[in-house]
Amino acid sequence: MFSKVLAFALCVASAFAADTSLISLAPTEAKVIGGIHVAQATNSPFGQFVLLQLKDSDRDLQQFVSETGFDPRRDLQEIVFASTAESKGPGVVIARGVFNGPQILNTIRTKEGGTITNYGGFSLYEKDGHAVAFADGSLAIGGNATLVRAAIDRRSGSAASTPLAVRAQTASSRFHAWMVTNGVFVAPLPGKNGSGPFPAANLQGILETSGGLTFGPLVELSGEALTRSTQDAQALVDVVKFITGMMQLNGNKSTEAQQLVTLLQALTVTADGSTVKLAFSIAEADLEQLFQNAKAKKVASTRRSQVAQ
Repeated sequence: MFSKVLAFALCVASAFAADTSLISLAPTEAKVIGGIHVAQATNSPFGQFVLLQLKDSDRDLQQFVSETGFDPRRDLQEIVFASTAESKGPGVVIARGVFNGPQILNTIRTKEGGTITNYGGFSLYEKDGHAVAFADGSLAIGGNATLVRAAIDRRSGSAASTPLAVRAQTASSRFHAWMVTNGVFVAPLPGKNGSGPFPAANLQGILETSGGLTFGPLVELSGEALTRSTQDAQALVDVVKFITGMMQLNGNKSTEAQQLVTLLQALTVTADGSTVKLAFSIAEADLEQLFQNAKAKKVASTRRSQVAQ
């Protein structure tokens, strides 16, 4: 049920500087922390566009709103998410908004079973290692049950300010939607027997990353990756340029591919010592068009599938 809320929030994030109290609830052992804010989504041109796409058209969302009394388009203000593993989804999601906790939890328990107890002043729902908790009608925490309980404990105690949390605060002050990571990424590039144009550049040299999005007439993405050495940084730059170059060579195969090539021409990636810096921007109107094209393609594919059946 909450996956739809999270997906919506990721789409309409706007004017954001994360609430320090939310970041402080993230796990001290977190490898990834990110945040978005939806309170001023209606002031974002892209946010308005997304709202129009969702307006009363999604039956699952409408059912969710009817059953829980919670409408993310109206009630969700801000979220921070964190994971203790780089390769997996959010381990815990912390949200600020307007929540009817009892109604939401009773709806979940009716559908899924589970138990509701009181823990640290929160109404806590748990089942199969997952949990959702609400306090004072304005704070919600969900995800891995152990991490949820630990977040509640940090709220009543003194939260440690980890280096990653400090970097999260810095990123949140720069971007409307942001994410920081810590730890070595291991993501080998595809190739026969581990070979390829860059067999040694498998991203193992990335030590930490940070970046985010800002919304306006231009939607801008900016990011940095700290690597182990200047050699690792240059190898990563070469990998990105190789991949974008290959995509550009195949850009005449479809309208969508041609649009992607146009976007890639705005991508810049450079090495500054052991740090790789990446920047990209797209006109908000062009981003809307990309979403419209993707939506039309999905509708056409669904119709073809229905006809085939």
